[in-house]
Amino acid sequence: MTDFLLTLPPNLVLMLINAVHFKGEWVARFDPALTAKDRFYIDSKNIVDVDMMVGHKYPLSLLMDGELGAQVASFPFKANMSLLVVMPMSGKVNVSAIAAKLNTSDLYARLPSEKAMQVKLPKFKLEYGQELEDALTSMGLGSLFSAPDLSGITDSPLVVSSVQHKSSMELHEEGAEASAATAVSTTRANLSFSVNQPFLFALLDDATQTPIFLGVIRNPDPGATAMQNDDPERTGRPDRGHSDSSDDLTK
Repeated sequence: MTDFLLTLPPNLVLMLINAVHFKGEWVARFDPALTAKDRFYIDSKNIVDVDMMVGHKYPLSLLMDGELGAQVASFPFKANMSLLVVMPMSGKVNVSAIAAKLNTSDLYARLPSEKAMQVKLPKFKLEYGQELEDALTSMGLGSLFSAPDLSGITDSPLVVSSVQHKSSMELHEEGAEASAATAVSTTRANLSFSVNQPFLFALLDDATQTPIFLGVIRNPDPGATAMQNDDPERTGRPDRGHSDSSDDLTK
């Protein structure tokens, strides 16, 4: 996260840096020996093989939200942090549409108690960078980049030349490190939750339900070669739990 400091302009006078770093360990770790390649449905036409972490009796809090059209799962970290995963119940629901209605505090408050279930969660590593001049100008702060009044800092004429944001997040078997259509079956013998289509995630502070990081995963491994989905009807119908019982509850 410090690599952007290597490209500073020679006429730089002042730099303000705001940094956040989180390295979390799962309360219940995933066994690396169980991680294996599995399909992730990017859309109705494309799939990609990704490294999928597996937990056979993983303690998970899982909520079915019909109004949001999504399933919400909470993966707890040690030290009062959680990873909230929000995934459409059907591949036909756009994750961007869900993001527009997302209220993490409300979802967190309605999460049920944990139950042991079969869980599949893809490993991923994200890096994101954005120049914020346009965004700040649209918020009424355009004068910072032209003729700002910074007399409280210095008597010399200063102009803000750039405001940059960079963040990264990595998810693996031990936990997470961040710097700035699945079906759920409830049966008598087995529950399952497989994250194998685009989803939203939020890294939450448990005490305040404040999201520290928010993001959307459309492809956990952009470097992998996408393949054609040989079963388009399969999209939006990820792995179901299986058992000797035929009870399938949707509430």
